[in-house]
Amino acid sequence: MVDKLNDVNVKFRDSNLAHMTNSIPVIRKALTDLKALVIKHGFDTPESEIYFFKVIKPKFYALQIYYVELFTLENNKPPSAIEMLIAYYEGEVALNQRFFAQNKFMFEYYKLGMHQLDKAFFLRNAKDEDIVLPAIAELNSEFTTNGDYIFSKFNALERLNNELLQRIDALKGYPISTQTGTTFKLQWTGEAINVVELAYGIWLTGQLNHGNATISEIIAFFEEKFTIKIGRPYRRWTEISQRKQISTTKYIDQLKVAIDKRIDEELSLKRKKSKNNQLDL
Repeated sequence: MVDKLNDVNVKFRDSNLAHMTNSIPVIRKALTDLKALVIKHGFDTPESEIYFFKVIKPKFYALQIYYVELFTLENNKPPSAIEMLIAYYEGEVALNQRFFAQNKFMFEYYKLGMHQLDKAFFLRNAKDEDIVLPAIAELNSEFTTNGDYIFSKFNALERLNNELLQRIDALKGYPISTQTGTTFKLQWTGEAINVVELAYGIWLTGQLNHGNATISEIIAFFEEKFTIKIGRPYRRWTEISQRKQISTTKYIDQLKVAIDKRIDEELSLKRKKSKNNQLDL
């Protein structure tokens, strides 16, 4: 599928609509082939079935949803007046954010890499009477679980939001960074849990990619840039949230104390200099 999509990219790179309309059949064919394999061979263990419907299928399905959404976006795009385009794109971002908010529990489950309800969400024979989920788009019980569609849609809409926000920035004249990295390495030599605390603080306050960066992406970024292995984000979050004898934000509290101390020291020095200058006079 990857090679065929690359061929489409090259052949139709000058036409967004042609690119999208020719990409969708390639992805649908890949999903059809994947479905045939699953129906024919099944899975050896529940764990392998969960992994497939939680990770593998959504990667393919998200591409289909993304290109369909992008096609609709392009097809309904208003005239090229900058103000109208910005308003249109911002409205689409807001609609996607509303979808995330309407499905808050599942979105947090997706973003945090949680696993406690995987058997209910990603096994085909799971009973769903005790869980509340939006209607699933595909009703084939041999190739559908309670959660694979919504995970796919989350992935697709996050990708679409990133595309929309880049377009908005370009229309507003904001520079788009092409820097791939620094020429030197920084290694985190403190406790790994402190990086996790920082990452969650950044994610929860929406500081990266207009709030669209996932916690997994932020953790992966820190792991790469600081040469540190952190592991599964949700497990480390559990470690933070279950702190009992100390503050849940132990490291951030330490940062605040250190910053306040530095400011107090600088103010003290300024007062001393001011006092000395007055004595000199």
